[in-house]
Amino acid sequence: MGNVLNKLGSVSQSVRGRKRKREDESADESGDGSDLLDKSLQTPKRKKLVSTAKYIYQALFKEERNSDITVHALGKQWHLHKVYLSQSPYFASMFNGSWREADEDYVHIEIIDPKITIESLYSVFGSLYMDEVVLEPKVIVSTLATATLFQLDSLIDRCAEVMVETTNAEVRIGRVSFRGQLIWFGNRVTQQNFKLCQITLN
Repeated sequence: MGNVLNKLGSVSQSVRGRKRKREDESADESGDGSDLLDKSLQTPKRKKLVSTAKYIYQALFKEERNSDITVHALGKQWHLHKVYLSQSPYFASMFNGSWREADEDYVHIEIIDPKITIESLYSVFGSLYMDEVVLEPKVIVSTLATATLFQLDSLIDRCAEVMVETTNAEVRIGRVSFRGQLIWFGNRVTQQNFKLCQITLN
């Protein structure tokens, strides 16, 4: 026990300044170091834990624990959770209405839009389990198409923001014509060359 206390004392002394070191040395000569141990046991220690959002994403989405619904699309199956999928109006009406899927644990989604990919489905499904989303500009069109299918307005807005941030400097106003809907995604007007650009995704 004495060796442990001496080691604790020497570690704490090396961290502190010289003036404190001299005071501690004189105190150690008169005592057995139990004061130092008492102080270290009473000092709260902060340790960062995995955040709830990261845990949910890892355990429930990536590891597919305790799934209550299997979603089949583009030849892949995802083992997901109705409570998270219900953030999407598409799934909320499916699970809460008088549809056949409301009582089933398997849903097959027929994807007819060629812009929707397995990667964009993975990204969009994953966004329902996190409090933030990482959007890659090179696949933003696929992500936008998938978010539109599932009626995720906030994700559609985030896609629009990414489109605005990554457009050519010549583009000042952009709009996306998607399945007959016109979505304005930004207004960056400057004193110079005002231009209108239309990006057509269909």
